Amino acid sequence: MEKEMLEELKLFLRVDFEDFDTEINEFQKSAEEYLTNAGVTKNYDSSLYKQAIKVLVAYWFERKFNVNIDKSSKVMSWSLEGIIAQLRGISGNI
Repeated sequence: MEKEMLEELKLFLRVDFEDFDTEINEFQKSAEEYLTNAGVTKNYDSSLYKQAIKVLVAYWFERKFNVNIDKSSKVMSWSLEGIIAQLRGISGNI
């Protein structure tokens, strides 16, 4: 599962080499923890859960050196909040 998700993340990020595999794996673990702390149960059978992981990983990966809060961070936050709210309902963690 871990290798499969890494490949999905790399496809989503448009990364086709192994240089960033460790970094992407760390972002994935952080995204899982972020969702757990938001009250979402880990569920890789849910395409919505996987999408939330991809959104978080992509956001962090693309902005790893940018510490400014900009308009895109507010948009990402808003869209991620919607996904998390739905996942809470799906997993029964309302």
